Amino acid sequence: MKKITALLILVVMLCTALISCGGGGFDYRTEDLTPYVTLAPYESERLQAVIAELAALITDADVNEEIDDALIAGKAYLEKLKEGTIAYGDTIGLTYKGVLVSVIEAQYPDHGDGTGLTDDQIKNLTAFEGGEAKTEQELTIGSGRFVEGFESAMVGMTIGSKNQPIKITFPEDYSSSDLAGKEAIFFVSPTYKLKMEPERELAFKDVIAMTYEIHLAEGYEAYEEYFDDETEEPQTGVYTLSQDSQFHSALILAFNALAEGSRFGTKMNFTETHVISVPNADDTGKEDKEIKVDYTVTVHSLSMPLYFTHAEVADGTLSFEDFLGYLDLDEEDYEGKTYTDFFNETKEEMQKQRDLQITANRYQGAFDALVEASDVRLDDPKIRELVQAYQDEVRGNIEYMTTFYRASGYASLYEQLAVSYGLTGGLEEYVMYTLYGYKKSTIDKELATDAEEYVAGRLVFWQLVKTKNITLSDAEYASGVEKYKDLYENDNFIEDNNLTEEQIREALLWDKVAQMLTEYTDFTEKPAKEEED
Repeated sequence: MKKITALLILVVMLCTALISCGGGGFDYRTEDLTPYVTLAPYESERLQAVIAELAALITDADVNEEIDDALIAGKAYLEKLKEGTIAYGDTIGLTYKGVLVSVIEAQYPDHGDGTGLTDDQIKNLTAFEGGEAKTEQELTIGSGRFVEGFESAMVGMTIGSKNQPIKITFPEDYSSSDLAGKEAIFFVSPTYKLKMEPERELAFKDVIAMTYEIHLAEGYEAYEEYFDDETEEPQTGVYTLSQDSQFHSALILAFNALAEGSRFGTKMNFTETHVISVPNADDTGKEDKEIKVDYTVTVHSLSMPLYFTHAEVADGTLSFEDFLGYLDLDEEDYEGKTYTDFFNETKEEMQKQRDLQITANRYQGAFDALVEASDVRLDDPKIRELVQAYQDEVRGNIEYMTTFYRASGYASLYEQLAVSYGLTGGLEEYVMYTLYGYKKSTIDKELATDAEEYVAGRLVFWQLVKTKNITLSDAEYASGVEKYKDLYENDNFIEDNNLTEEQIREALLWDKVAQMLTEYTDFTEKPAKEEED
């Protein structure tokens, strides 16, 4: 079951402790920080903190939502259809065998296109390395997970058919040099497709299969070089609707305005105003221009499988035994128990985690308020080195992970995921967005801000620790370690996360500081954008 990860705020320090302490040998713990920090007089002038508002009590609806999420994660599909044809957006089960054309022609010269071969002949062919799936794999048609041409060739295939040949050519820059630029035949056997959600109004975060075209409206052709989203030909695939995309927002409005029951398969045409940045007349800078953009869109289906829900478990449609199986829980641990017992235990655990999160919000809010109220001199050359060191480390992490993902052989999948997030900067932007929440167009500004906030926080923290002589006893350290183990339900938490005693001690010390600061803080709550899981 999905584990709620609301943690004591001391975990925040574990995350930041994994970033280098600074540049040029600067050590926050031993350096005299007085020239760089003047702490706010929090003991005489109370801190003012704005924190996320979380409901104090977990409701039955919260538990039901958590259980539904767990059933989705456990792939508790309501129905696997064993017949029908495949369309864009379908999630299917399949087995396949990929063989280089050269290998086929060496054995069966007249069958290089893969047709006309018997099942036994195909069985005797040798697949290229990593090219065979004997057990069912799951694939959403249009997701871009497989090499280009594979998924589009499956559209129209019949569920239950065997060894259907698909001819593809691997890209010249394919990650495997043994396959790059070569032709292959995939012998594909689709075994099922999932029953999908029926037509309804669209909302953000929905996943849809659609075909679309984007073109500058008549009269705006001069701005073509400054508008990146124009399509040369119709694009078909599976996309997640994002509230950050003006296109997706307009699409939702147009789709929901169609007559109920006729939305799928209807071609929609709509025009939107965009603002783009173009060089000014004397080419000395840039200015914003409003342009018109024409969209042509056909939504084929919701690409969202139907799953069992808490309601089917509660009424017995899905047995408690099968329910535990989907959640990968040991039946022996629930021997003699019912779904009601499971529900109540889950609610109790969720309440415990919610209490922790509320405490965490208060700790973080109090500390942030102190940093904001204190005078931190970030313009000092030594401090600028620390800020730059943080930025260099983050950029190094992005570069490393981009290289790692590219070498994994799944670069095209990640790039497709980037599109679903509304990102246009390819694999690198996908990495920076998923790791740090940065977009390529704004990373310089956001990273500079984050680096300054990080360094300011470290300076204030260590200056407060030294000024107030706040220490952590061995007994407090031992108790804190046990708290971690209990929180994560893992006795090997420290070893599994490669954490040092120094990092744990700093995290626990920070927790002690934040707890103290809450006594000097007035809190104002604001609605949370999305309650943390």
